[in-house]
Amino acid sequence: MKKGCFLKSILLVIVFIGIVSYLYKKYGNEIIESGKDRIKEYVEEKIQNSIDQLADSVEKDLLQKSFTQLLSEIDTKNISINSDDYDKLLHKFNELLDSNKIDLKNIDELRNLIKEYERTENN
Repeated sequence: MKKGCFLKSILLVIVFIGIVSYLYKKYGNEIIESGKDRIKEYVEEKIQNSIDQLADSVEKDLLQKSFTQLLSEIDTKNISINSDDYDKLLHKFNELLDSNKIDLKNIDELRNLIKEYERTENN
């Protein structure tokens, strides 16, 4: 590689890093909040679709009500769940949906998991 070409590529990398740094400092919070909102909407839609596929029952209605209550609590308390806790919660929820058999015991387990993660976030 020629010296001039090498210097031009280094200059371009430095300019690119500067542009990215400037945009992040100026618009970083807006981008992050927008991303959080989009992810939240996507997760809500996927969970709602999964609940809708379940057979109609009292437990399905209870799960729907619990899900709606959880969403409102997340909005009002600004709760965030780290990725490890989210994986555990998602695994339990998928396990519940795959069995296609919802009972009060499973719903209580989900509620307890959510409350446990909520407590760890508050501490």
